[in-house]
This record gives sequence, C-alpha cells and structure tokens, in this order.
Amino acid sequence: MSLAVRITLLRQLTRVDLVRFGPKLAEALVTRSHQVKTRRSFVPRRTAAADEAVALYRRLVQDRPGRHEVGLARALVAQGSVPDDRTVESALAQAREAIGYVENATDRDGLVVLAAAQLMVAMQLRSDAPRDALPLADQARETWLRCAPLGARERMELARSLTVLGYCRAVLGDSAEALAAREERRSSCSGGFPSGHGWSTCPHDWRR
Repeated sequence: MSLAVRITLLRQLTRVDLVRFGPKLAEALVTRSHQVKTRRSFVPRRTAAADEAVALYRRLVQDRPGRHEVGLARALVAQGSVPDDRTVESALAQAREAIGYVENATDRDGLVVLAAAQLMVAMQLRSDAPRDALPLADQARETWLRCAPLGARERMELARSLTVLGYCRAVLGDSAEALAAREERRSSCSGGFPSGHGWSTCPHDWRR
C-alpha cells in the first residue's frame, strides 16, 4: 500500500476513532513530510503533511495528556525541517517547543527526538549566534551518543551535530576543539568513536 493511500484510509478511520487511529495517521503524515522529491512543487505537500501531523498530535495530547508528547515533539521537528518559506524564528519556536516536551526523556524514542530538536536549534543559530548555537550542538552530540547503537541515518545526524559543533568552535577561535569535532565526525561516519583528543590532522577545511 502506498503512503498516499494509507494516509487517505487513516484519515477516514481517524474520523471514526481518533484515539485508535489518530497516532497512526500522524506518524504517516510525519513520514510524508520527510519525503524529498526533486520537484520544488512537492514542498507545499510536505509542509501540509507536517502541519496536519502537528495539529492532530495537539488534539491527542489535549485528549490524553502524558501519552503523545513525544509524537508531538517529533511532528514539530518535522514541521520545522521542511524547507519552505517560513522564518527562522518559526523554526526556532517549533524546535524549542519540541525540546520542552522531551527534555527529560529517558527512553530511546524521546532521546532521538530531543537530539533532533537540539540540532535544529543549533543549525538555525550557528551563523548569526555561534556562541548560542555551541551548547545546543554539544547537547545534540551528547544526546545522540545516549541513543547508541545508532543506525545509518542517526549516525548522519550525529555527524551533522559535530559539523555544527566544529563550525561554532572554529568561529569562536577554538581551533583545537574544532579539529577534535572534525575527527570525531569522521569516526562517527565510520561507526566508531575516538577515545580522546590530540589527533593529528590538517587544521584547515574541517567542514569537509
């Protein structure tokens, strides 16, 4: 069954039973919001899917507090990740709201969403406010490590966290730590992690 057909069917079922089918519909919508197509015209569909998922999870959280906050946080991260014409301030607000729902998470699902939200804030702040982005990137790194073992996509997100971390450290003049972040990023991409500092590597072009 295609995702589009699944969403259509789940919409019909959700009208009958929100509690049973609402979470399944919301997760299918989040999945659709992540789909990347070459056509620019597909972006509004991704935006609409993320918006619908957030709205649906808000209803679920209101109806059953304490059960769907992780899902809402995941939908907020998806909403802020769509490359549409919304502002940086909007993306920051979505990510910070998401962090509020999962900042005390101990289960893996919550930690994955927390790491993604922390990285989103760091990504949005890195150019104009690297000093503010730095601790969020470091927190994202630490949260991803708490999720180990990581899958391929999660290792990629850890690598992105380390890229932002290294960029902020370089901009703020801490070249040694920027190099450490670069080397750790290389290690994370290959599935391993360095045990210490002091690696020998070129001090330039750490972002490659």
